[in-house]
Amino acid sequence: MLGRVLLASAGSSGRDQIEAAFARARELNREMELRALEPLVRVEIAELARQCGDEQWRERELREAHRLFAELGAAGHAERLTAELATAAG
Repeated sequence: MLGRVLLASAGSSGRDQIEAAFARARELNREMELRALEPLVRVEIAELARQCGDEQWRERELREAHRLFAELGAAGHAERLTAELATAAG
């Protein structure tokens, strides 16, 4: 949640702080075995990448989020990312 708030308020200018918040979220996800949250964090990291203008980083994060959503059986989320990736590939 902190990463999302920082992303919305500071955008790419808060990159270091945002990356640290997302890294901590991923670490907590692993420690608590909350697999379902990992792809959501990846989507947020992809948004940071977009705001930083790094399309390769963004695409990598979206692809990993897509893979994780599909693995979890979250078809709606996976389909949304399929469409977003198709648009990005343009």
